[in-house]
Amino acid sequence: MHPSLWWMTGDELMAWLGFSMSLFAVYWLFRPILPALGCRRNPKGPDDEASSQRQHGWILSGVTGAVLSVVGAVQCAEMLQLFLKEGTEHSAWEAFFNEYPAYISYAIVFFMAHCVVDTVVGTIWYPKAMDMASGYIHHAVYLYVCLYALRVCPRIFALFFIEEFPTLLLALGNWHHGLRNDNLFGGVFFVLRIVSHICMLLLTGWSRIELKIGLTLMTLTLGMHVMWMRTWCLKYGLCKRRPKAS
Repeated sequence: MHPSLWWMTGDELMAWLGFSMSLFAVYWLFRPILPALGCRRNPKGPDDEASSQRQHGWILSGVTGAVLSVVGAVQCAEMLQLFLKEGTEHSAWEAFFNEYPAYISYAIVFFMAHCVVDTVVGTIWYPKAMDMASGYIHHAVYLYVCLYALRVCPRIFALFFIEEFPTLLLALGNWHHGLRNDNLFGGVFFVLRIVSHICMLLLTGWSRIELKIGLTLMTLTLGMHVMWMRTWCLKYGLCKRRPKAS
């Protein structure tokens, strides 16, 4: 395997180090600010240690979710603009996917920095909020996915950053109970991580770009999103289980 597929260039590595230090600083800045602003995760009583750790565990996820959502929204807007202007002209789409601004690569490197920093900080300072599947395994898998995307399909990967907006909503709800809205989260999750994901998956396949591994990862991710959506429906949505009448 070519080294560039599993390692970063010097500039990317320096950017990763800078982003990592910035995320460490953001965590320690936000940690005392949340309680100072009266942000409480538990509305019914004093926050215990586990609740405080879960609140802290969403600091980095919220910040990263906000940054990536903006990048993804910009890319989706540019994609829509291209569609309205060029329709289904293949050469235009090929150029769109192969030519991209430098900030897209740095956004992917930023996501990689988040995966590493969240793992390290979480293991030390909020271990009760670190789940094996959605924490350690998720971050390890996405480090590889980011490296692959960085070399093969940066702009396509950046389109999916819009799907991080539900993560921002989750973070806000965990920072303060008054910002939690389960119905809003469920609706946004369905639109962005299922409907939008399917549309972008079809678009990627239609563009005829050779992304066999990428398409497989996108399909597997869609399956994971469907499972999460089902869990939300059973707990909060229309499929919510009601207690049996006595």
